[in-house]
Amino acid sequence: RGISRFSKYCSAVGIPPGEVTQDVYDQFYEDLVAHCLIRSPRETQQTAGHAWNKARQCVPGWPQVTLTIGNFRLNPSAPWSAFPDSFQQDVEAFLTPRSDDVFDLSSDTPQMRASSAQGKRNAFRQFGTCLVESGRDPMSLRSLADIVTIDAARDGLAVLHKRAAGQKTSRNHTMAYLLLSVARHWTKSDPETIKALAIFCRNLRPRKDGMTPKNRLRLKQFDNPKLLGALLNLASTMMAEACSESNPTAAEARIAQLAVAIEILLTAPLRVKNLAELEVGRTLILDGNTIGHIVMGHSEVKPISTSRSPCRTVRCA
Repeated sequence: RGISRFSKYCSAVGIPPGEVTQDVYDQFYEDLVAHCLIRSPRETQQTAGHAWNKARQCVPGWPQVTLTIGNFRLNPSAPWSAFPDSFQQDVEAFLTPRSDDVFDLSSDTPQMRASSAQGKRNAFRQFGTCLVESGRDPMSLRSLADIVTIDAARDGLAVLHKRAAGQKTSRNHTMAYLLLSVARHWTKSDPETIKALAIFCRNLRPRKDGMTPKNRLRLKQFDNPKLLGALLNLASTMMAEACSESNPTAAEARIAQLAVAIEILLTAPLRVKNLAELEVGRTLILDGNTIGHIVMGHSEVKPISTSRSPCRTVRCA
């Protein structure tokens, strides 16, 4: 999957696998930017590069050309090896799932999904990097207690705030809230520290004023009634195309599957993960007519207000 777009690109411009070079790979990115409406051309290029290099190692007969994948992140995080081992060990202890014993009083740290744990793991490394950038010795960060002091939190958050050009962002607010959670549940910091971290968290909270400018710009194209109509009819058009073949192949099946996914998203917006995990009979309930229900438990979705039902009703073709 990771290499599919790159392979189609090479086929379209007449480049066989044996003639793929670094220049071809670099031009692939330039053409993505110029001709494709995708969210992240750079991420697509890097995914293809990683897939190519992996195939070179494990697929017999694959061209032995190693593609160089650059790091284009503006503020890359320092590796874990830059910090004391005890810092990473404390991070892992914080992220370790709690005991299933309902009477275990050893920790009140909230449980989290594996994906959430990975996100927090990356956040701790990023914040440690910010503290180093502020002038601290990385060897001074021996545990999570060293990053949730008032001075450390202020210094690290100041670096993030500066990177955001002084704007209040959801990302920086989330970082401040993570530090507050650690101080409350893990390090059991003193009331003065917790109060200060709560103030940082409150002061960095962005104002809720609707969609971001980036998303507004993306949706502006649908002010055109013709484009809006094309979007709303896209699923039907794709399904008709898939069903027009007398001997459909896997390609037509994928088009039909994508058409159903688009129709569901237009009717009941879901996270991509929840969409991919829909199962007929379990989370996608069909009554045999034209009405279906998407039913997901709280453990499968992000926390929502108790006043909202986790169930959605959609019309199914």
